Amino acid sequence: MPERSVPLPLTPRAALRRCARVALAIGLAAPHAQAHEIPKRVTAVVHARAEGAQLKVLVRVPLAAMRDIDVPLRGDGTIDLSRAMAAARDGAQLWVVPALALRAGPEALTTPMLEAVRIVAPSDASFRTIDAARAAMAVTGDTTLRDLPVPQALLDVQLAYALPDGADARALTIAPAFARLGERTSTVLHLWKDGTERVLIVDGDPGELPFDPSWVQAARR
Repeated sequence: MPERSVPLPLTPRAALRRCARVALAIGLAAPHAQAHEIPKRVTAVVHARAEGAQLKVLVRVPLAAMRDIDVPLRGDGTIDLSRAMAAARDGAQLWVVPALALRAGPEALTTPMLEAVRIVAPSDASFRTIDAARAAMAVTGDTTLRDLPVPQALLDVQLAYALPDGADARALTIAPAFARLGERTSTVLHLWKDGTERVLIVDGDPGELPFDPSWVQAARR
């Protein structure tokens, strides 16, 4: 009968080393995944202005608030901007478009055209005015940014809503609902009516807001 070798019991130190090797192997084999935590504080900026038969809406939100969107990264953990535009458009469709409800009088404005998206650094000042934001959004193919991690990046989105024939553009309203982007969310609204800008800062989801409120609506607010 052939002899069989019996393994000797491991010492505690050897057992610990074996567990460490197994844990390391599992960690190396696991696929890399980005963390998608809910940001504690989020500020969204919105510009909206009727232009002919369209309502132009431009939105700026933190890219980190676009959860469940995998942004392509370089080896150093910064955004690979040359490959990130598809993820930016996904973020706009999943998180920005559903957060906006607009009306022209009694008619709801639905299914906007996603005209442009871009990823920018927090130093970008183009969203101070709607015209500067429009001009910046018209520049395409900008991949000159470097060393921009997701937590610092901003997502700019330009949408165009068709105004129905006969719609009352004088009675435009907007209901921003960005509260789900963070634990605490504020929205800065720049609402344009007949060349006049009205700026509102609201917390959470404030409900429907008129571009040009009557004195009764303003008093209720």
